[in-house]
Amino acid sequence: MTRQYDSFLSNDQEQWNGFHLNPEGYLLGTFNQMANLPADFHLHYKSLQSFISTLTGCHTNSTLFPPFKKINLLKSIQNTHIVFQQVLGDSIKKFLSHNIPASAFKSFPYGYAINRQTLEVTRIYKTHTEFQDANSHIDFKHNIALRATFFTKGILQSKYIFSSLYGKYHAEDDGFSWNPHGEYYLHPDESISKGGIFIAFMREAFGIEEGEATYRGKLSGMDRHIDSAKLQQLWENDQHIMQQIAKDGLFEFNTNLVSQDIADHIHKMRQMHSAFQYKHLKYSRNVNKLQEEHQKASRFK
Repeated sequence: MTRQYDSFLSNDQEQWNGFHLNPEGYLLGTFNQMANLPADFHLHYKSLQSFISTLTGCHTNSTLFPPFKKINLLKSIQNTHIVFQQVLGDSIKKFLSHNIPASAFKSFPYGYAINRQTLEVTRIYKTHTEFQDANSHIDFKHNIALRATFFTKGILQSKYIFSSLYGKYHAEDDGFSWNPHGEYYLHPDESISKGGIFIAFMREAFGIEEGEATYRGKLSGMDRHIDSAKLQQLWENDQHIMQQIAKDGLFEFNTNLVSQDIADHIHKMRQMHSAFQYKHLKYSRNVNKLQEEHQKASRFK
């Protein structure tokens, strides 16, 4: 069973997208069964809410270009678990407890190489040095991508895996940096629940989601069904279109000459341009008004 998700938390706080929650907000076992997750992977709905809303741009503050129009949440989680098992499956099995101690992270691999179309992990990198070296030599022509196992600051530590490049703040408006909500998984002793390990892994395993990708999502390599050769063609075509827009003008460019997803992208560009002009005009008027008031006040001195 799969379903497409367009909305978030229902009015009934005990359900989320039709799935039952426990009193603390964690999805119950029926969700895990449908997503092919182990029963002891307890996921909090706020993590998945951020995942969906960020990648589809459904949060009200979004002004940028989200990579997806719709996300198939269950299939995305199933894809992630397939990769998770190849990278961390054996390591996680060693722990009978629901929580993984902070000391265990020393033995976790730093990153891996994956074929995004087949979901096959082709190589695992034990250290940061190995990962960085591979990153400088990787051949992207064969649908291979490099991914860090977790977010790190050079050293893999449990207390950092829920952070981001923005620190504790997650810039969800950029369309990619969804908030895993580590507060629901990280304990005072820096141990992390298995569900938290999975969520942190999922946040870094971008590009294997399932859904209807936008034009920006396709260009960004977020549509895993587009192979490297097709992606190269998209990049070259986009460069040609942007050059034509620069020549004709953003509002003068004839969108009838391009596909619908590109036309939608250009329409969003126009909206953003108009919004920026309005804000700039409003700011200029406020500045002019302040200057006029200052000049009037100066006359009476």
